[in-house]
Amino acid sequence: MAAALPALAGACLGVAPVAAHGADPTRDAAGIDPWPAVAAVTAVGLLAGVVAAGRRNRAPDGTRRLDVAIGALLVAVGVTAVLSVGLRQPSVGAVGIVVGGAAGVLVATWGGCGLCADVTAGAVALHRFVEGAALAAVLAAGTSVTLVGVVVVSGHAVAECLAVGGRAGVGRVRAAGAVVFVQAVFVLGVLVATVGLVPVADLPRAWLVAIVGGVLSALGIAETDAVERWGARTRRPV
Repeated sequence: MAAALPALAGACLGVAPVAAHGADPTRDAAGIDPWPAVAAVTAVGLLAGVVAAGRRNRAPDGTRRLDVAIGALLVAVGVTAVLSVGLRQPSVGAVGIVVGGAAGVLVATWGGCGLCADVTAGAVALHRFVEGAALAAVLAAGTSVTLVGVVVVSGHAVAECLAVGGRAGVGRVRAAGAVVFVQAVFVLGVLVATVGLVPVADLPRAWLVAIVGGVLSALGIAETDAVERWGARTRRPV
């Protein structure tokens, strides 16, 4: 699984989450009904994250490789989020990476693996909420969703849920619970924006996405480095 993560992450992140960060590739006059599309995105992300949570502790050596891959995936998700904002609003992207990165470094330095995992889940959940609220705009417009749009949003959900479910320092049940929480927040974002409790236009989406990207990038770097140091300490000479 660890060997497949880079390719899977590339495929998921290659279709950037533009629907949540500005442009909307999902609108079309003919396509999939929006609510089944929301259900599909939720289910695919849940499946990917729960599988990652179930595989992460199967074998010590495999777990170390998986943790390094998860750290790299977190960095990829974070950098993608920052770039999606920074390419359009450079100042917001710069502030986001600095503020979010500093927060991530503090958590990684002073918190244990459990806290890092919780902050990772919280940051991803916030991002998923923003994405859900943005997707609600498609629902409100009464348009259908193209198959390409479903693949784009599902791919991004898979990348983020893999990162949450495969995070080091927590057990399988807790990791799987974090994935369920993240996807539940995504659905909540869709629902509250659909009924008008959270106007999408009023959300500081660019700031939220940029800061979350900075946090995830820092935590991903810390995750990879921590795992490599742990592996070096426990490696026996031959």
